[in-house]
Amino acid sequence: MADTVARNLNSIKSLYHYLTTETEDEETGECYFYRNVFKKIKLDKKEETDSRRASKIHSLTLNEGEITDFVEFLKTEY
Repeated sequence: MADTVARNLNSIKSLYHYLTTETEDEETGECYFYRNVFKKIKLDKKEETDSRRASKIHSLTLNEGEITDFVEFLKTEY
């Protein structure tokens, strides 16, 4: 849950940065926002080791046996 909240906050912070520094209105040439309210928000970057990241990804992927079982399920029961 905390990862989801952190990702959403990072996304919103990036959006505000984009709208205040990178874009402008086509008619007036003015930026969409003059003040980036998310600039003051400090978000802790959670450092993660490569092995921890690999283990998280591995837990989300199907291994060879699970793939075979899944294909059999699709063929016979779905």
